[in-house]
Amino acid sequence: MRKISCHLNENAQDRVRAIAKTDAYVASSYARKKVEMLFTHLKRILELDRLRLRGPNEAKDEFLLAATA
Repeated sequence: MRKISCHLNENAQDRVRAIAKTDAYVASSYARKKVEMLFTHLKRILELDRLRLRGPNEAKDEFLLAATA
């Protein structure tokens, strides 16, 4: 007798696949790609690997200065 096994998370995977086909998801992933390209540019080209200032406000200011540059 043959058996077809089902993965434990198969239902969750099916829901995720269904969400990934919606128009809202496609638009969201396109917008996210644009933002992540900017982060990559900051990290690689401007060498913003680590923030020099401490605290959330100072880190925000440093990041805004780098993004402006």
